[in-house]
Amino acid sequence: MINEAKSPQEVKAELSRRIDSLITELFPLAKRASGGRYSMGNFKGDKGYSCSVYKSRNGVYLAKDHETDESINILELVHRHLGGSFSSTMRWVHTWLGYTQIRTIKTSEPVKVLSVKDEAIRGSEVAKYMLDERKINERTLNKFRIFQEKSATSTWWATPLYDESENCRMIKYTSLQRDGKSKKIWSSKPVFNTAFGLHLVDPDDTKLIICEGEIDAMSVYQMQKEDRIPVISVPSASNHAWIENCYDMLATQKIIYICSDMDQAGQAMFLTLSKRLGVDRCKRLIIPTPYNDANDWWVQGSPSEEDFQSVLDKSQEQQSESLVKPNQYIIQLQDCITRQEQERDWKNWIFQEMDLSIRQSELFCLSGKTGSGKSALSYQIANFLADNDQPLLFASFEIPIESIMLELAHQRLGRPPLHEECGEMADILGKNMYFIDDKLMRDSRSNWHGLKEEIILAKKKYGISSVIVDSYTFLSPKMDWEFQGIISKDLARTCVQNEISLILNAHEDAKNKETGGGKYPATGPGNILGAQELSQASHTICNIHRNTQKEMAVTDDDKRKFAKQGDALFSVFKQRNSGAIFTKDLWFDPKTRMFQTSPITNKI
Repeated sequence: MINEAKSPQEVKAELSRRIDSLITELFPLAKRASGGRYSMGNFKGDKGYSCSVYKSRNGVYLAKDHETDESINILELVHRHLGGSFSSTMRWVHTWLGYTQIRTIKTSEPVKVLSVKDEAIRGSEVAKYMLDERKINERTLNKFRIFQEKSATSTWWATPLYDESENCRMIKYTSLQRDGKSKKIWSSKPVFNTAFGLHLVDPDDTKLIICEGEIDAMSVYQMQKEDRIPVISVPSASNHAWIENCYDMLATQKIIYICSDMDQAGQAMFLTLSKRLGVDRCKRLIIPTPYNDANDWWVQGSPSEEDFQSVLDKSQEQQSESLVKPNQYIIQLQDCITRQEQERDWKNWIFQEMDLSIRQSELFCLSGKTGSGKSALSYQIANFLADNDQPLLFASFEIPIESIMLELAHQRLGRPPLHEECGEMADILGKNMYFIDDKLMRDSRSNWHGLKEEIILAKKKYGISSVIVDSYTFLSPKMDWEFQGIISKDLARTCVQNEISLILNAHEDAKNKETGGGKYPATGPGNILGAQELSQASHTICNIHRNTQKEMAVTDDDKRKFAKQGDALFSVFKQRNSGAIFTKDLWFDPKTRMFQTSPITNKI
């Protein structure tokens, strides 16, 4: 459970990721089509085909009614289906997604509504201070319902804070007299997190300005004369609990301008609000130099309405931290060219005559039926990489570590190792090999996450360049297509982000009719279990098929028929880097327990 309220933008992305489960639960009459699309009669989910639910370019699902030509996003579709307020929809979605939403839940119980003084501010100490020191006039003070409160020692300007029903839920008091450099502030109880100026936002407004403080908000309000954009302020730059009490108002806004201070805290406020409220609709207002905040600009710079409009026009969307310029990747580009040049003379693969290579930052999928030779070929790859000083990590959920070491040693010696050779073999293997003990990773839903952490740690601590995983079945729950898709993409992403090669053994679908249940060689990546997502995520896909018909040949005619065929057929279905695909015969030497590309003459 994630103890955090999510923004509408984050919710839309998460709903889209779980679209299959969502449609099944809310729209059971919808029909699934190719490409992850759904068809139904209308936005209500009735039976029919006039409404399509499909993934947009940014990954968020949309619904389009072809009869009315209306399009809505997946969150709006859920909202219409559930009915009620947007706040109640967000609460339902948070619960369905498994989040614990941090927000005040509206109930039918009566709330404490505070009374606001209804007296003229004109001639008061507060009015004089606001006009002389802050250039905030009486009309603006009245609009925001500012009033004066006096105590025995201080004069306070009071700001009423409202909920979305225009009930005053809290009053904040700020003293005109400072205690040194600090402002004296107190508020009524109970505390209610909301935005200052919320009562001035009309239900039909689609643009909003958010400031960091009340005086900044009133300053921005005065900068506008006609066609004013409503202005609110937040409790503080770091307190965003108010969002949960303003969902309905925020949901109607198409553009949100963030007018925070021109300092580090103001920038942090903008970035946080952009993530919470949606980067696609949040823009930052850049206050002209040398002013730090809106009131500073208003008092010192005396901006006109045209000056403020210019700032609105130049407002900036959040700059993505992940966007980079090509000149930042010159060295990486040179590394790619160097690797391509090296592959012309030497390939990072056990058989140099094959146009194939295990490349950095790529997911290399090796598929095959149970007993086809995947593991044996993996051991051969492991010894090859280790001999070429490429530190590697071996993780097998099927075979114990000591059994893997036995096979690796057998291939190195060309015969079974002896008792007295075990220590020496362990030292040789330990030079460039590391193993994962999987005893603590038996839960199929946590295997990959646990293994991923170990891979990243091994990369940082030991500099591993390759990982061999046997097999995909133990990383992904059977029949859980959605989870398989998530893991497949994360496998490839982990390779790219950590600059490692990941060789993944994957089982072939034994029930595939095209291969006769594994009797015939696979013809493409579609024969892999979990193929749809894994084949898309993998950079390279290979297959090894054991020639059981040759092994079972009894008559002389059958033996002559298969004499020139290999013991296994090795196929490459995909190479994203080079595009080369091919099929080659392999022969297995039972003495050395290794594959080779030429017939074995002294086979025992």
